[in-house]
Amino acid sequence: MTFLSELIKSIEDENPDDWWINSRKESIKLFPELENELNVHEKALEVMDNDSKKIMFEKAKLAFSSNHNSRGKHQFFDTLNEALAYEYLINTGFHNVHLLQEVKKHKMPDIKFTCNGIDYFCEVKTIGASDNELKLQQTSEVFNSSIYKELNENFFNKLQNTISIASDQISKHSENGIIYIIINFDDFTLTHYETYQEQISKYLTKTFPSLSITLRIGIDKHYQMSHNNLNA
Repeated sequence: MTFLSELIKSIEDENPDDWWINSRKESIKLFPELENELNVHEKALEVMDNDSKKIMFEKAKLAFSSNHNSRGKHQFFDTLNEALAYEYLINTGFHNVHLLQEVKKHKMPDIKFTCNGIDYFCEVKTIGASDNELKLQQTSEVFNSSIYKELNENFFNKLQNTISIASDQISKHSENGIIYIIINFDDFTLTHYETYQEQISKYLTKTFPSLSITLRIGIDKHYQMSHNNLNA
């Protein structure tokens, strides 16, 4: 049994009446291929060292108990996304990569690693679809798809806030760090990705000229953007 399978099994045993658990079981009955929908996370989790897996196990179970109305189990999936950052750091060639244990009333970065013998930290964040997009998905109203042509002010406000919080968490422990952000745009088809890429690149250069930031666009088939890339 894989680490992710063990995690899901433990969550099912402790939350037999949870709406997400029951919905997932029913969906898999109808569409067996959905059992593999977390393959990307499963692959990343298997790269982790044993101590990091133990920390992830407890963090994910705790996050699962949190619900956020229309965003469902987003805190659970945001926690699993830390594995994607871990995998990225390993694949980039950094050493001694491991998750950090959370400390009550003392916010820690998510991951610690070394580069050229120097300790670095990585804070992982996720930016999901906007509230407006979630409302559109819940209605049958026809809307103009031109709203997806460019990223709007609300997105950049969210991006700025996310980066500022992550930077603050890292700076309390070290001057060295990478901010790793998973972004799920409102337009999941990424039809206008080149425009988004140009907008974000200009924004990061102007607003956060000195920070090292890596953006993962999407989960399965994804793009990657790096700003002030740190090389192993």
